[in-house]
Amino acid sequence: MIRYPTLIVHGFLATRATNLPVHLALRRYGFRTYNVTIPGWNTQDIRDSAAAVGEKAAYLKKKYDSDRINIVGVSMGGVIALYYVRCAGGHVDTRRTVLLGSPVRGTAAADVLAKLGLGGKAARQMAPGSPIIKAMNAPDVPEADIVSIYADGDAVVPPEAARVAGGRNIKAPIGTWPMGHYQLVLDPRNLAFMAQELLRPGPDEEDSLDD
Repeated sequence: MIRYPTLIVHGFLATRATNLPVHLALRRYGFRTYNVTIPGWNTQDIRDSAAAVGEKAAYLKKKYDSDRINIVGVSMGGVIALYYVRCAGGHVDTRRTVLLGSPVRGTAAADVLAKLGLGGKAARQMAPGSPIIKAMNAPDVPEADIVSIYADGDAVVPPEAARVAGGRNIKAPIGTWPMGHYQLVLDPRNLAFMAQELLRPGPDEEDSLDD
């Protein structure tokens, strides 16, 4: 299977350094992985972050003369990735988008932070029912290959908050309360599961495409 360049988007109140386990796991399978720089501990406007993803996607496509890339979004990074793919034209640049414990339906924790005046604009935008959440889940979004991986025992993003309408929603192998959210990116079995989802052939791909 062709290994497309793969962009990893980090989560809320985090930095790209937290993506290291995901990078290491995917590189074992031959993927070329990259970060996107999102300032302010990823608390800025999700639309600005999606624009940064688009800029890095364009760079990677040119660097590797590739027609598409993969995106892996970790927690809120998946919200950014989904907004980019569904609302900012990213569906034309993306082969597959894999979300890890991403609150694409909004999360009560973000709502609490927003009401306390914490977490910046991103917290308000991740609250259930926000315009960003509604736009990503609208019935007329463009078709795209979206995989949302959720974990049992996720005390931050429960499974129902991670379900993507029109996407492939699957449970990670390991999820233990209350650490399921963090096990998605720390447990080797979950990381291998994520890699296999990226390796799975798409509808326009053939199993015979070799490494």
